Amino acid sequence: MRHDGTGLSFSPTDLASFSACGQRTLLDRLRALDLAQPPMFGPDLRMELLRERGIEHELAYLAELQAQGQRVVQFEDLPKEERTPAGYARRAEETLTAMREGADVIYQGALYDGQWLGFVDFLCRVDRPSDLGAWSYEVADAKLTREARTTAILQTCVYSELLARVQGVVPERIHLVLGGAMPRRVSFRLAHFAAYYRALKARFLDHVKGAPDEPAVAPDPVELCQTCVWSPRCARERVDVDHLSLVAGITREQRRILDGAGVPTLAALARLPLDPPPEGLRAASFQRIREQARVQWVGREEKRPYHELLPQEANGEGRPLGLAALPEPTDHDLFFDFEGADYAYEEGLEYLCGISVTKAGTKDGYRADWALTPDQEKAALDRFLEMATAHVAAHAGAHIYHYGHYEPTALKRLVGRYGIRTEELDQLLQREVFVDLHRIVKQGI
Repeated sequence: MRHDGTGLSFSPTDLASFSACGQRTLLDRLRALDLAQPPMFGPDLRMELLRERGIEHELAYLAELQAQGQRVVQFEDLPKEERTPAGYARRAEETLTAMREGADVIYQGALYDGQWLGFVDFLCRVDRPSDLGAWSYEVADAKLTREARTTAILQTCVYSELLARVQGVVPERIHLVLGGAMPRRVSFRLAHFAAYYRALKARFLDHVKGAPDEPAVAPDPVELCQTCVWSPRCARERVDVDHLSLVAGITREQRRILDGAGVPTLAALARLPLDPPPEGLRAASFQRIREQARVQWVGREEKRPYHELLPQEANGEGRPLGLAALPEPTDHDLFFDFEGADYAYEEGLEYLCGISVTKAGTKDGYRADWALTPDQEKAALDRFLEMATAHVAAHAGAHIYHYGHYEPTALKRLVGRYGIRTEELDQLLQREVFVDLHRIVKQGI
């Protein structure tokens, strides 16, 4: 979102962000008007890596198109001093010229109507008449994700509307170039999303038009918070107002029901009677979050860590929960951890398999099995499953401990990818050799 001196202008990302969080839109508006700034932190190395990988993904698809013999017009990024309404208009006119000349592909062309600005990854020529001639263009947007997401489709809808205005015909399809080991282009009919897009865009514009200069504080947390630059501000506001999201384990739907019942804070929930539960909440789930809120509230009031011991319970299958689920220790238990890089190569890489062996009366023995290429990853997987199978067979009662579900999930993924040691992993899983310490700790607190 930008302010050019006469009014606000928007990008497809603004609409996508609005679909996830209206507060993000209000705060971005304040920044565009120089009325607020997000908290300043150091560079986010993960986001920098994602940007780099995104550019690599785009360029790889561009190279593929060029290798097919398609005639490509490629635009470079606008210099900073040209990122003005006049500069955007010039780049949009240059893009239109390339379209009129019938380029097969236009990379990073601009579409601009004075209010909405889009730099499109790929404008692809199709054999459908338009004001340009016997051809027209459709939008293809490159995304690292392996599945089409709503936000990506919304962005292509914005591009397509801008494109329709300059070529005189609405594109039939929108395309996403997705990432993964085998990058692929998926296509959708624009008409299937047009009605939703128009309704969302209208709500977005109304939201901006009626935006206050002092938006309400402490919005409900959403998935976008994980990557939003405003997230620290909103998190601080939630603490200030004692937001219900501070209650450990509470769900968004539970918060909505409680807020509608006039219970907007952790302290208010902590003081509610256990019976009856507010309408819309089940007694057992309400009692759990109410007791959780009470314990947190008591600790806050007494300014000390506070806890209460609960009776040992079992799940629906009669298995113990929490610390009671720990198996009997043996001298031959293993502790296992993967460290991975999600965006290494095409499918990520589990670059370190760490194994610790504990024996009574001796120091822990730790083995680090490094893998810096997919071939090394496959070999490390083979070694681990061979060792784990032999170890458990030789030492009855031994378990393999890990922290969180990531390790077994990664093993299943790698075995499926490389097609090795399937039976060994299946046997380890069936015998319940793996023990998730994170689940045990979480249930125990």
